[in-house]
Amino acid sequence: MLNRGSSLAIRFISICFWIALFVGILYLPRCGNIFRSKRSLSIFTWSSLMDPSYLKKFEQETGIKLYISYYESNEELLSKMQATEGRGYDVVIPTDYMFIKLKKKGYLKKIDKGRLTFLDDLDPKLLGMYFDPDNEYSIPYFWAVYGLGIDKSYYKGKVPDPTWGLIFNPSMMPSSVGMTDNIREAVYIPAFYLFGSIEALKEPGNLEKVKNLLIEQKRHVEVYSEVRAEDLLLSKSSPIALGLSNDIWRAVREDSDIVFVIPKEGSFLSIDSVVIPKATEKDDLIYQFINFLYRKEVFEHHVEKYGLCPTLKTIKPESGSCCPRGEEFDRLHFFKDVVPKVKLNEVWLSVMAH
Repeated sequence: MLNRGSSLAIRFISICFWIALFVGILYLPRCGNIFRSKRSLSIFTWSSLMDPSYLKKFEQETGIKLYISYYESNEELLSKMQATEGRGYDVVIPTDYMFIKLKKKGYLKKIDKGRLTFLDDLDPKLLGMYFDPDNEYSIPYFWAVYGLGIDKSYYKGKVPDPTWGLIFNPSMMPSSVGMTDNIREAVYIPAFYLFGSIEALKEPGNLEKVKNLLIEQKRHVEVYSEVRAEDLLLSKSSPIALGLSNDIWRAVREDSDIVFVIPKEGSFLSIDSVVIPKATEKDDLIYQFINFLYRKEVFEHHVEKYGLCPTLKTIKPESGSCCPRGEEFDRLHFFKDVVPKVKLNEVWLSVMAH
């Protein structure tokens, strides 16, 4: 039998092991670069933006080794960048609102536009956005729009009047809907439905109205999930699901009864941009990689594979895509930070508690 001293020593060693493991995971990108070749790049991205087979082509063409890390949310991206003080990555692809936070923390360096081979091919309507008006630090990569996936078979082959009321108005809602569990989206979209602008959330009492609407909606929600709209529609679990256009696009391709609509009131778009961390010193390799990503055949392949909306005006979305055009695009907005995160969390916790 172990004596008390031995037991305490074992517990101390065990605690030190788990602390070291946790710190190691956070700082892995920084430590990993010590052992990596100078002709290598560390890429931090979403999982559905780059085809691994095409990344392999880049490695074969250039001899530059790619190390790919994926994140599940912008918040995870931020926490890992903070843990390493922006070091350990050479190319990062944040969403618009997260770009602002990374820039404010001084983690990004300016883009050398003279080294971009595709600059004139970028769609001008996706440049000069609020988060980077002169595109000094970011290059728009892909974008998507929030909307509703609708199963026409539930509506006898017809598409109902496209409105956010289909998931928020009890007189219009089916018995089961799919709703996002992303707190920003879950609060801002009903605010837009109620007030026509998320800026209205700055006014006293309006956040409470949103909370009450979400509580009322809850009894109709089949699943809260940011990524399961496709499954809900294909399984016929819900005839309507809120989601991103590229997620619902997969369901549209598999089932001709499923359509994607942008509510007539308008909606929100999300732009993922290529940025370069300030701490990296591999600019020559980085610009080779960026120009490869925007090469016509490479970019076109990713549009077709992942159903994302292109930022190159020379690339046209495939037939049946969920990318809005013309007047639909003009009715799109951004999820700007108009409410402190702590307030958003309070609303969501209250809704989940009911």
